[in-house]
Amino acid sequence: MKCRIAPLTNGAGRISRDVYYDQIAERHLVKILIEKYNGQRLAIEGTASSLLMLTSYMIRSVRLVGTREPFSEQSIELFLQEAGQLQTLLQPSPKAVSTPP
Repeated sequence: MKCRIAPLTNGAGRISRDVYYDQIAERHLVKILIEKYNGQRLAIEGTASSLLMLTSYMIRSVRLVGTREPFSEQSIELFLQEAGQLQTLLQPSPKAVSTPP
């Protein structure tokens, strides 16, 4: 799945994402390219699991801010929406959860 390039909300540049399934390696791969207005580029590539781990570390870093005030309402709303959708995706299906007899 290739996502459109979208401007970053802070005006720092643009971001593009490629998410695809490697049939030979039998795994999902993700590539994120961040292009800053000054011409610098940052590429992040990895498996779905490695990207999820990186995201966890980034969330941990954001939590260290310690208060809500530095964040814009727009960024909070976007994050909570995306986090909720990710949580739904990652939750085990009710059939996969077994209850003891």
